[in-house]
Amino acid sequence: MNGRIKILFAISVLILAAAITKNSFCKTTYTEDVKNNLNQIQTKISLKINSPVNFNNYSKAKIYETRKRYVAASLFASNKYEPNNQVFGAIEDNKPWYGLNYSGCINDAIGKTAAIEGPSEESRFINNPDVLIGINCGGVSAPISDPICRSKDFWLMPTNLSYDGKTKTISAIYKMPYKQTCQLTGINARDLGFNYVWANNVRNINFKNSPNISNQIYSFGDYIHKGGSCRINDGCNNCSPYQPRVEFEYSPTNTASISFKLWNKMPESKYKNADINYNILIYNQ
Repeated sequence: MNGRIKILFAISVLILAAAITKNSFCKTTYTEDVKNNLNQIQTKISLKINSPVNFNNYSKAKIYETRKRYVAASLFASNKYEPNNQVFGAIEDNKPWYGLNYSGCINDAIGKTAAIEGPSEESRFINNPDVLIGINCGGVSAPISDPICRSKDFWLMPTNLSYDGKTKTISAIYKMPYKQTCQLTGINARDLGFNYVWANNVRNINFKNSPNISNQIYSFGDYIHKGGSCRINDGCNNCSPYQPRVEFEYSPTNTASISFKLWNKMPESKYKNADINYNILIYNQ
């Protein structure tokens, strides 16, 4: 091989290596991006809690745009993120959404405009991707004329949200002064690729059914679609389905808590180290 051929051969090898490297980079998945980013955080940091907003009559495109903006400012930021169509794809344009103003007395609000007044309840999660597992509760049995119905304690927004990089744990603190039947919601966990969950430590919480998320690994099925449960016009965008394995009863105590392990892929055992951990702490005053 003469000198010129050697040089051409060397250049060809370099071009091929660069192409392989570029191709490998392009194949990095959203999940891998998130894991790499989380591995860079080795301290405890506070996470911003974004206020809920009114989504009534938003287009689906605007919801997606909103979601992307908040994910970009979260722990789970990546330029590879796209909203999961299994979670958000059934949203319909220009529809009302369940509101938070009367969420404390939602049974009496259904069928009335009160059901869609105020910030939209799903915006609690769409605007806060770091809230991997949220809480939805049924409120109390009272007419919407009762002042208790408008208490923001029923909005179930965390009062504090943080992430500990050493233990890979998000912690969410809530104030819940009223006895209620509630469900966990995994809209964010499912959308961001944490498909498998186990509640490995539960205190002062009674899951109503068995099997449930505390005794076996569970996959959330949450998605948003236009449903008729609000009984307004031809329906509202809301979260479904009913998930009995994550339903629990809460009675105000000094504290209650649930700790979770979450994985991207189904683990061989629920005792395997989690891809991320999540803690919910509930206090009553």
